[in-house]
Amino acid sequence: MISLTDIHESRGGAPVPEFAGVRVCAVGTGEKHSLARVVDDATGQGLSVLIRCCRGSLAAGSGHVGVGMCLEWDAADPARVEESPMQAIAVVTALPGERTSAGVYRRGSLVCRAFDDVAVAWLSGDDAALASRVAELVGCLSDESVRSVQHARQKIAYGARGAMDDHMAAPLTIPQLAEICATSPTVLKESFRGEFGLPVYEWYRRLRMLRASELLCEGAAAVGEVAAKVGYSNPSKFARAFCDCMGVAPSVFKQM
Repeated sequence: MISLTDIHESRGGAPVPEFAGVRVCAVGTGEKHSLARVVDDATGQGLSVLIRCCRGSLAAGSGHVGVGMCLEWDAADPARVEESPMQAIAVVTALPGERTSAGVYRRGSLVCRAFDDVAVAWLSGDDAALASRVAELVGCLSDESVRSVQHARQKIAYGARGAMDDHMAAPLTIPQLAEICATSPTVLKESFRGEFGLPVYEWYRRLRMLRASELLCEGAAAVGEVAAKVGYSNPSKFARAFCDCMGVAPSVFKQM
């Protein structure tokens, strides 16, 4: 079982990044941190645990939390591992307002998109990028997400990020992304790196590999089919990109 923690640390990330009262760690099968222990510790401190499922699934109350979905854990409405092996990225923090039950967020929602970005930053090992993405995630849950796109260059960065989600199978070039955002490639690259901490192309590639890992976890699609779904016509190039981002070949990841 490949460890998300090991991927993060191998790229120079802190074992458990902490910033502004927020902790981030990988939990579950093959990880250094137990989901139950992280939740118990957070509950004892009056903190919330936000979880993005990367492998397997969780049951939250009467709801299901599958790969790519997110959960705002609540001790009064506990979740349990539904399908093993299970791996997830957890963000432990204080959230404003009363939470009375577990909140499940579907793929494509604002919260899930923000947590996708947390996962990309986590896998990159860039703790500065991770800090900004976690702040954005907490903002989404605090109904403050509007604050993130008030400035022109932030609008450009988030416009490009949204276009990436809409064009996984046929990735856009930087000039095409710039055209969508009504700006120049130079301004796009500067704006994106200023907001997300990594170059446009690097973020796009890692986002596609994150999606590929989820498709491989689902098990049905062959590696070549997964490659095509994230924009690679050449399976060998896909395998190299996947290994660079995830630490193992896609065929090995699929069998874990």
